[in-house]
Amino acid sequence: DYGISEEVLEKYNIRYYDYQAQIVIPCYDKIGDLIGIRIRNMNPDCNAKYKPLKTLDGTLYAFPTEYYFYGENFNLERIRKRKEVWLVEAEKSVLKAETWFGDDNITLGLYGLNLSPQKLNTLITAGVNVAVIMIDSDFHTIDENDEVYEMFEKNVEKLAQQLKPYMKVYVCYNNQGFDGYKYSPFDFTREQFDILYKNKEEID
Repeated sequence: DYGISEEVLEKYNIRYYDYQAQIVIPCYDKIGDLIGIRIRNMNPDCNAKYKPLKTLDGTLYAFPTEYYFYGENFNLERIRKRKEVWLVEAEKSVLKAETWFGDDNITLGLYGLNLSPQKLNTLITAGVNVAVIMIDSDFHTIDENDEVYEMFEKNVEKLAQQLKPYMKVYVCYNNQGFDGYKYSPFDFTREQFDILYKNKEEID
């Protein structure tokens, strides 16, 4: 329903645990070693959307998300070649980008909104010259006096301040008034995404 292809779900080893209504998301480091497993709760009554997988025998597949990007096992090498990265919050945006762009996918998932020194160093080491921030547009309308929009701006600025000493930084978000509360750029249609990307804004 989200528009992620079966081929991409298989490539990234995505599974579904029907009993708990959870999407199972294995996470790998840049050389392809399994570092942990996360689940995405589909039950709206759950208090956490994402958390580490815990098996029936009590094994917890937690890992330090501040050290890794989601998708780095597939996308980091092509990011090195392109010198550009698209930074998104969640795994689903990486998967959607893979469906749309295939071998041209240059997204990395932040596992939230945190760009730790370790993650920043990964980008610097990869020789990234251009970073496009594509976090979720957690607002209804662009309004400087709206607290929700102000928080979105603060989140973008925090990421940008970390990146700007090393690379050119843009933000791609819903600046076109599309209907999409809390949407990532990849939650829109491909046509809308192309418009948003064309209208991305450079952060001075």
